[in-house]
Order: sequence, then structure tokens, then C-alpha cells
Amino acid sequence: MRIVIVIEAEGVTPSVLMELKRLTGRALGELREALTTGRPVFERDVLDNRLEEHVALIEGLLTLVEEQELGHDLYELREGTPFETRAAHGQDHVSLELLRNLLEQLREDHPCCGDERE
Repeated sequence: MRIVIVIEAEGVTPSVLMELKRLTGRALGELREALTTGRPVFERDVLDNRLEEHVALIEGLLTLVEEQELGHDLYELREGTPFETRAAHGQDHVSLELLRNLLEQLREDHPCCGDERE
């Protein structure tokens, strides 16, 4: 499963940009370019040995998008499928709620992300 998060530049303040940098580890120039050109700020195959890290990062990005009320598009692509354009992947578009449900299912299905209290 490949998750892609595209965030619109409108409404992205300097503090939001810095939070995106902190979350993604990407350079400010790369993030600015992604924001202004409609390219992903996050694009990764998530079903690997770093699943827990990916889930935490995606959740952080989703929280930022919600709290700051940022325009965004979320996609679930087949593993290894590169993101091209929003139009090319319209059928792969998912809602924020659906993506959160997918993350919850991943947590339940994979021991690395499960509830440690069990």
C-alpha cells in the first residue's frame, strides 16, 4: 500500500511549513515546491519494517491538516505505483476518515503497531 498526501499551498503559514519540515524531514525548498506545484509532501510504500514510523508520520500530517484546515488530497495507491498527478489518480482518492480507518486497521493487523497493553 502506497500512501500519498498532497497539501495545497493556500493557508500554509511559516509555522505550518516548519511543522511540515519537522514531520517529514524534507528541506524547506522541497516542501515549498511540492506545495505550490501540487506534488506530494508525503509519498511512501508503508507496508515494510518501518510501518510504525510511517503510521506515526501520516497521523501527524493528518492532524496538522485538520487543525490548520488545510486543503489536501489523500490517495491510496498500489505498492510501487508512483504518483503522477491528481487527475491521473482520481479513482485512488480517499477521505481523511477512510485513511484514519486504514491506519487503525494496519495497527490491528501488524504487531509492531498494535496496542502494547494486549
